[in-house]
Amino acid sequence: MTIFEAIKSLCQYGLNQHFYEQSDEIYIRNQLMTHLNLLHFESCEVVSLNYLELLKVMVDYAYEENIIESNLPPYSDLFESKIMNVLLPKPSEVIGNFQAYYSVSPMQGTGYFYDFSKKSHYIRLDRTSKNIQWEVESSYGMIDMTINLSKPEKDPKAIEAASKMAQNNYPKCLLCCENEGYSGHLNHPGRENHRIIPLRLTDEDWFFQYSPYAYFNEHAIVLKKEHEPMTINSKTFERLVDFVNQMPHYFIGSNADLPIVGGSMLSHDHYQAGQYVFPMEKATVDKTFEVDGVKVHYLNWPLTVLRVETKDQLELLKVTNKIFNKWLNYSDEEQAILAYSGDVRHNTITPILRKRDYVYQMDLVLRNNRTNEKYPDGIFHPHPYVHPVKKENIGLIEVMGLAVLPARLKEEMEEISELVYEGKVIPEHLKAFESLVSHIEKKSTKEQTLEATKEAIGQLFLEGLNHCGVFKRDEIGLKGINKFMNF
Repeated sequence: MTIFEAIKSLCQYGLNQHFYEQSDEIYIRNQLMTHLNLLHFESCEVVSLNYLELLKVMVDYAYEENIIESNLPPYSDLFESKIMNVLLPKPSEVIGNFQAYYSVSPMQGTGYFYDFSKKSHYIRLDRTSKNIQWEVESSYGMIDMTINLSKPEKDPKAIEAASKMAQNNYPKCLLCCENEGYSGHLNHPGRENHRIIPLRLTDEDWFFQYSPYAYFNEHAIVLKKEHEPMTINSKTFERLVDFVNQMPHYFIGSNADLPIVGGSMLSHDHYQAGQYVFPMEKATVDKTFEVDGVKVHYLNWPLTVLRVETKDQLELLKVTNKIFNKWLNYSDEEQAILAYSGDVRHNTITPILRKRDYVYQMDLVLRNNRTNEKYPDGIFHPHPYVHPVKKENIGLIEVMGLAVLPARLKEEMEEISELVYEGKVIPEHLKAFESLVSHIEKKSTKEQTLEATKEAIGQLFLEGLNHCGVFKRDEIGLKGINKFMNF
């Protein structure tokens, strides 16, 4: 395929997706030529290839012509973002389209924007399709497992070049609204093909976008206009309610606002949302309490979850705040729970809200980030023997029963499975997995042994979730939750 065929075909793709009008085609083509350092265009026919293949042709051409330094990430990603942006409508047009669809129904509004975010190559379908997914059965129901391969590995040359770059604090982080249309650099992904939708939550300016890594269906991010740190307070709950009133088909939740038990981005206040039923939503009820006449369910779940359930918005907020405020200052030494060490706060929550048949369900996951000599990474954090599978923070997504495991685990899992099948000794670089290997049973085929390895990984992840529960699933833990819920 020639570069001219790639240009003409990508122009046709943009036209087919209604990114621009027929009268814009020559302008669009010339802009693409500019990015490829072309001063003329040769007549050709449209080639029947998808846009990902067309982009690869352009990236390879740009590399061969020394327009970019490499045809690997991050150079290729930055260039693809630049190329796709030529085809796309301006933010105001995307916002107008969203509002038009939203006026028909909220689901049509998000459906349009999600589809646009995929077709604009902001959500990287070429990478998300490679994610490995399976389920693991447990006493809590099925747990969802993923090894996420969406984030690209950097070219070593790019890593070296990035280390020599001057520090730049614009945008301040990956969640800032200033990312929209930003060209990026070796230390910051290109966001030229990125579009965001403005939102008003409790009379504040927020924005709505999708995650480029798509950990689950319609994985959305709701971000504050100002670059302010994550905070859980009464205003948080009001915003969550405001959001589900506007988008009743979506859940929304917030990572906790403390290290260890929080997410990976504590510097910018944001929430995660989407149209996905997580395992925690289907959890059974162990016990039901009443707080001010409102039902509060204690869920059968590895972490400690209290579900406030009511049709009344004001009741929901009143009871949620009552539980939250009590937990902030709550200590129970028998359970190893201390609210403070001096002036350092340890207690917080991970809140999740959904609306089902006009009933609000606010899940309050009680969290504590204390450490001690035995557990320097966190008392209520996956313990060291779980770290080969999951060492990172157990954030909102994992809390709800979807494991997001590191990309390295794909090769490690396959190698471990083969060693078990062949009866070989675990080599030094996999010694951290010895306890895991002891729970893997060799099967009659390699494929079945790999499935057994996945099962063992899932069970180990589940043990890590159990470590995060502040009130354990035993008699002492039940005594503790009963004591806490005595209002």
